[in-house]
Amino acid sequence: MARIVLVEDSDTLREGITRALSEGGHEVSALGSAEQGLARVREDPPDLLVTDVILPGMSGIALVEAIRERHDRLELPIVIVSSLDATEEVTRGYAAGADDYLLKPVVPRELRARVTVLLERREHAQAASQTSKQPQWKRYERQQLLGQNDSATVHRARRRGDDLSVVLKAVRPGAPAHVTEHLLREAELLRTLGELPHMARIRDVGQDGGCAYYAMEWVPGRSLRTILDERGRMPCAEAARVGRGLAQALASLSTLGVVHGDVKPANVVIKPDGEPVLIDFGLAHRVGEPNSGHRGTLAYVAPEVLRGDPGTPAADVYAFGVLLYECICRGFPYHARGDELAALKIEGAPPELGALLELDVPPGLISVVESCLEVDVARRAPVERVVTALLPYEG
Repeated sequence: MARIVLVEDSDTLREGITRALSEGGHEVSALGSAEQGLARVREDPPDLLVTDVILPGMSGIALVEAIRERHDRLELPIVIVSSLDATEEVTRGYAAGADDYLLKPVVPRELRARVTVLLERREHAQAASQTSKQPQWKRYERQQLLGQNDSATVHRARRRGDDLSVVLKAVRPGAPAHVTEHLLREAELLRTLGELPHMARIRDVGQDGGCAYYAMEWVPGRSLRTILDERGRMPCAEAARVGRGLAQALASLSTLGVVHGDVKPANVVIKPDGEPVLIDFGLAHRVGEPNSGHRGTLAYVAPEVLRGDPGTPAADVYAFGVLLYECICRGFPYHARGDELAALKIEGAPPELGALLELDVPPGLISVVESCLEVDVARRAPVERVVTALLPYEG
C-alpha cells in the first residue's frame, strides 16, 4: 500500500479519483488546493502525488515545480490529471517535473496502472541505491523510506532475529562528525524519557550499515495530519480526547525539563484504539540548552521563539494550542502565511479565534484553546492545567 496525496478542487472528481486509487489498495489524502498539497508534502512526504493543473490560487504546474525543488522524480513521482489536452500544455507539465500526464475524464484502470508503474520504479530505484551505495545492514532490514535530508534517513525497518518493527533514523555514510554527534545526543535524550505514556519509545542505539542510528518503536495507526486532511475537523469530544492525551505527553516532558520543539499533526499518530502518540523528537532539547537551530513549522511556532527566545515547555503549549484549534475548526488561528504570518507573531498580534464562536464549541473548550494561544508567555496556561481542563469535554 502506498501513501498518495491527491490535489483536485472538484468535489466530484476528487471523490472519483480517490475511489479509483483506494480500490488499488492505496491510502489517499485528498486536498482541494495546491497550497494544501505543498504543505502536506513538506510536512510528511507521500509516496506519490496526483494533481490537477487548474486550481484555485497556486496552479498544479507551480505545485510540481515547487516539489521538484526538494524531491527528485525517483523519490516522489508525480502524475498530472487535466482536461488541458493541447501539446504545449502537456509539454509544460512534463517540463515542470511531472512523470505522467493523464487526460480527464480519468479511466480508473488506466490511472491505477500508471501509478503502479511509477511506484514500482521508485521502489526499484531505492533498493538499487541502497545496495550499490551503502554498506549492508546486519541488524536491520530497511523496508520503507519515510523521510530523508542531506545528512540522515528515516526508514520503517524490521529487526532481524525478533522481527520487531521500528522506525530507524540513521546518519548517511560520510556525513560530517557533528551530524553523528547530534543524532547520538538526540538518542541519549530519548533514552532518559523511558516508558512515558502517549510517546514513541526508543528501542535501540548503535552502529550498523557503516553509520550511527537509533531505532524507535513503530506505532501502528494513522497520522493526525492525514486524518484532518481527509475529515476536515473532529467532533469536540474527539478533539478533547486526542488533545488530552497529547497534553499528558507534554506534561511528562515538561516535568523532565524537555521541550519537544515540533508539535504538529504530522508528528502525531492516532492508534487504532484512538490513543494519540507523539513522535519525531528531532528538534527536542532540554530547557536551557540550545536546540539544533531549527524552529519547526511556522504555523505552530510560538511568537517568543520567532523573536529568538529559547524554546521552553510554554512553546510546546502554544504549538499544541494551534493543533487543538485545527482539530476543532479546520484551519489555523491566523489567516496570514509565510513572512506575513511571522511578522504578525513577532509583533504580538493576537490570534484570530472567531471561527470557534461560529461553531458549536463549548465555551470552556474555547477557553482552553485561548489559554494555550496566549501571546504573552507569562499568561499562557501551564500544560498540567490543560490536562485537567480538557477532561470534562471528552464526552
